[in-house]
Amino acid sequence: MRNRILLLFQPEARNFAVPGNALRKALLFGLFTLLFFTGVFTDYIYLYLDRLYYFVFTSLGWFSLLNQSQAEVSSLVTMRSWPTMLTYGLLYTALSFLFLHVYFNKNWKSLIAAGFYFFIFMACTTLILTGKMLPDADWAYKLCRRLIEMVISPLPVILLIAALARAKF
Repeated sequence: MRNRILLLFQPEARNFAVPGNALRKALLFGLFTLLFFTGVFTDYIYLYLDRLYYFVFTSLGWFSLLNQSQAEVSSLVTMRSWPTMLTYGLLYTALSFLFLHVYFNKNWKSLIAAGFYFFIFMACTTLILTGKMLPDADWAYKLCRRLIEMVISPLPVILLIAALARAKF
């Protein structure tokens, strides 16, 4: 039996199964439009997510738990509700990754993009934990905030397209 990970890098496994160039272009246009409007209407999305989480946590009787957990989040990372920020960040990152996956139409390039996002998320997690463990580690929270702002922007998509567009390795 062959190694399944190595199969991803075989030439016959490199193409993502989006049939037809017109369908792929339409899908890319739709994803780009969705990403664009997600970025434009960020404040409205935050507002609706805040209302949704307020309703959910209040309905379940966990609102005091939400307030208590929010008090533990550094204001250098976010001033908003952490479930709202986490949901928005994951939504925007998923849309960005899906756009990249369809754009490249190659599994190995998508794996590189996934590795990039995974590395950034692990770096943010490490910085937050560092900020919690060290008493004077405001620098960790500030750096984490900059990384979060970078990921929740079109910048990684642009950088990965530029870096991997002509890659043949």
